[in-house]
Amino acid sequence: MEKKKKVYNILSIVILVSMFIFMATQVARQSFWGDELDWTIRYLEMPNIITMLKELAHGLYNLPLFYVFMYPIYRIVPFGEIWLLLPNMFAVVIGLYFIKKSGDLIGGEDLGFISLVLGATSYALIYQCASEFRPYAFLFMFSCLALYLFLIRLREKSRKNTVFFIIALLGLAYSHWFGCLIIPFYFLIEGFLWLRKKTKLTFIIPYLVAGGTFLPWFIICFLKHSNSMTEYFGLLPAFKEVVDVIANLTSYNKISFILFVLGFLGIILYLIFTKKDKNYLYLIVIGAIIWAIGIIFIYSRFINPGGSLFVNRYFFVIIPHLFIVSAFSLSLLLKINIPKNKWPINIIIFFVIICPLLIIIGYQNYKGVISRLGTYFEPFREVSQTIADNEKAYDKTSAVIDSMGTTYLDYYFKKQGLKLPNAVYLNFDGSMSQKVKDDKIIYDYMKATNEDLLVYDTLFIFKSRREFDQDFLKFIDEHYEIIKKYPDISLNIYEKKAD
Repeated sequence: MEKKKKVYNILSIVILVSMFIFMATQVARQSFWGDELDWTIRYLEMPNIITMLKELAHGLYNLPLFYVFMYPIYRIVPFGEIWLLLPNMFAVVIGLYFIKKSGDLIGGEDLGFISLVLGATSYALIYQCASEFRPYAFLFMFSCLALYLFLIRLREKSRKNTVFFIIALLGLAYSHWFGCLIIPFYFLIEGFLWLRKKTKLTFIIPYLVAGGTFLPWFIICFLKHSNSMTEYFGLLPAFKEVVDVIANLTSYNKISFILFVLGFLGIILYLIFTKKDKNYLYLIVIGAIIWAIGIIFIYSRFINPGGSLFVNRYFFVIIPHLFIVSAFSLSLLLKINIPKNKWPINIIIFFVIICPLLIIIGYQNYKGVISRLGTYFEPFREVSQTIADNEKAYDKTSAVIDSMGTTYLDYYFKKQGLKLPNAVYLNFDGSMSQKVKDDKIIYDYMKATNEDLLVYDTLFIFKSRREFDQDFLKFIDEHYEIIKKYPDISLNIYEKKAD
């Protein structure tokens, strides 16, 4: 047993280091996209942390832990996406370490190791957590840590365990709103054990401390928020959307999805037909998945359909539980024992069935990551470089226009030390504002109209996610003509037509 544990530990280190190297070579291949620039960079560009916290509370969008952590780092590291994504990559690797430790506690070394491999080969984890400059990697890490410390607490409620569990709960709560979703589930589990006289009432302390610490931020947000919770962009969920959440968390990989279904059903049957005390730990991981999806489903389907919170990527809070469930059926194969059999059946199963499956999953998912990150998706970096390389962009008679805003100027021009071109921001109501003038970012925007554009002889027009207003396009066609196209990055350069 000790020899197998040592082998698994060595293999785990090799896998995590290999994964980190792979992420380091891939995550920065793609430019930051609009949401990263608008919902992360925009806040990090604010003049001080207090102002940033006020804006986060006022907007009710994201919780502050990730932003407070990144605020000084943003000012220290050199220009380049890879430097800003390094904390995310470390968070993913740390999270996977605790997934293995949790799997070890629930079902032994086989379950822990296979859970780690499924996580290390996850397309969803690399593409949506490590390569996304948003709080999802922190949500994942603290969810993994909280699960592990919760399992430790069930064994021993020492003062040290209580302190670490409080830290994990606070990290989970302050990383993302969905982090708060899983905390009541752990509370209910411990409450049930207290009712069964399996634990003392002091179990409530971490939840009171974490809840009491988080409550002020929660109150401030809902007193100051400027966005109505009756309107949100989440889907109105049905069974199809529930399946899609699982499909997304399993990287839309058919083998991974099947492993999850088999693991989920297998755990239920395993709990029915075995009566070992330790087996209720399996109930925790499938219960967390049912709880999180069920609560958001009920809220979004029946309580507040117009403000649905059913957004696939938010459910990364349960991906640690999902990896362990998916690993169950494979780990169960390694428990097969044939009496009087001279062949090492477990080793044969490991190398003939389990290893090939995990290698296929890893190949498919890593190939998907390489392909996805090698394509343009809102290529603000490439557009900015193209504009910066064009001398005309810095003429007083030139301006840059983007269909989604001009937040990218803060990072891809100002942070890089490039001179800012004149830029016009198109508001969502179709009106315009001057964003940059004479190499200065104007935060108190002046209103502009289509006719105001005529002071510019050259326009660099970039269409990102949002379509341009038809009146705007008609005006441009009437007064300007295209002199240069960059179809790969949706950038066109226009010159004013001769009178």
